[in-house]
Amino acid sequence: MFKFLITTFIFVNIYGFNVNHQIKPGADFETMSLGNSCSTFVGDKFTLSCNPASFPYYQSEGISLSLLGKADGDSIDNGRDLIFDPITEDLIRRLFEQKSFNSFTFDGSIKFNTSMFELTYTPYYLIGDLYIFNPAFPEISINLLNRETLRLTSGDEISQNKWGAKSISIGYSFFYYSHSYATNTFSLFDLSSKDAEELIAFKDDTGFDGKLSLLYLSNISFIPNISLQVHNFLDSAKFEKPNTDITQESILLFERYTTIGLGKSFQTTYGELELNFELFFSNFLDEFYSKYATLGMRYNLNLFSVNLAGSINYQNIGFLFRSENFNVGISYAREKDAPIIQSDYDNSTYIQMEVSL
Repeated sequence: MFKFLITTFIFVNIYGFNVNHQIKPGADFETMSLGNSCSTFVGDKFTLSCNPASFPYYQSEGISLSLLGKADGDSIDNGRDLIFDPITEDLIRRLFEQKSFNSFTFDGSIKFNTSMFELTYTPYYLIGDLYIFNPAFPEISINLLNRETLRLTSGDEISQNKWGAKSISIGYSFFYYSHSYATNTFSLFDLSSKDAEELIAFKDDTGFDGKLSLLYLSNISFIPNISLQVHNFLDSAKFEKPNTDITQESILLFERYTTIGLGKSFQTTYGELELNFELFFSNFLDEFYSKYATLGMRYNLNLFSVNLAGSINYQNIGFLFRSENFNVGISYAREKDAPIIQSDYDNSTYIQMEVSL
């Protein structure tokens, strides 16, 4: 344990560290509870969040409202206070009383579905990460974000019964974003020389970006379904880094990255079993992120489904209960959002509520 702390301290002070989040922008409950390993799944509304190329295989009309977030009381309070409340000295002092690492994510969205496209408005996608280190002279590293997006998603089938495929489709998801963010590292002693609002100062950014995808649905039993996606392909989001030794940087959220999915589905007596293995790469297949490779499994019984996900840093089990106009999901996770500074897993609970009109 002592060796881990020393190694972590040296690594963090020289290089900073990455923070990952299970709730991605534009996510759904199933997407999150499957560890974002669902890009070859088709035939359900949530699959559009996993892969826009699944659009031709599920088209519906209507409006839905959903809320999805981590149900950890301390994380919710910290994230809400830092993003929405005035930054005061009392608030900053309270942050130093928290556990060494706190992570908060929340997504609220309104979706409008037609047979031609899906339009999603997300007024709030929130992130709040706090890391307290150096116990002798406590310092805190923060990573905060409040993002608003308007997203258009659609797709088309481009081939049938060719090259061993039952179907091949393409998809796209274009979005406009506007966000405020704050990233900094400071100590309690800084409060004596600076105002609280100087220590946590938000910057603004706006822009356009999108996701491009391809989906191959195999017609051969021993060949899996295959997906290829480029996320944030314009790589338009830019974040100014503070001039500090320790910085937090989000990974697999706003930068350009690529995913490859391999999957199969099986009909059973009572429902459908779906499997997907997702591989993550930086940029255009530049670097393979082996620690984020995730196996997702879903067993669907129409009004009830069970989702499982497993990777080195995340293990999830989620339960979704459906009715005609109301869905509720709950997921239990063991997770390391910032594995370089976390020797143990955090136990977290995520909850979603969705209303269809």
